Amino acid sequence: MIVRHALRVEFFSKLADAYKILNPSWDKVKAQPQHWLSFGAGRSGFSNSWSFRARNGWRFAIELYIDQQDQEDNKRALKELGQMRPQIEQELGFSLDFQELPERRACRIEVSKQTSGPITKLSDDEMKELVQWGLRKNDEIH
Repeated sequence: MIVRHALRVEFFSKLADAYKILNPSWDKVKAQPQHWLSFGAGRSGFSNSWSFRARNGWRFAIELYIDQQDQEDNKRALKELGQMRPQIEQELGFSLDFQELPERRACRIEVSKQTSGPITKLSDDEMKELVQWGLRKNDEIH
């Protein structure tokens, strides 16, 4: 297995294991080598994801991904949630990034944390801190 893929599986496995302990009713998903790990959000066409990103700087993100198989429905859902953005952000205590993704059918809402680089360059301490940050933010969002 490619090193970055093995590191992703290890990272997402640790995060999923820890999240399952905090939320015993959560249906744990198996980590895969992709740069994201997705799981249900409780509504058809919506999913939660943990993701490593390279665009706009290296970062780790928690997102609500909206893909109801129709671009207009997705954009409408994002707009409806966007109308509630001030209340949502006030309740959460942090800002969210609403992304229409015009080049795609889907859209997303995310919060992210900058990392020092790609997963292959992260220290063990930074990976542990990202797991803790991911648990904390996921808990705050849900």
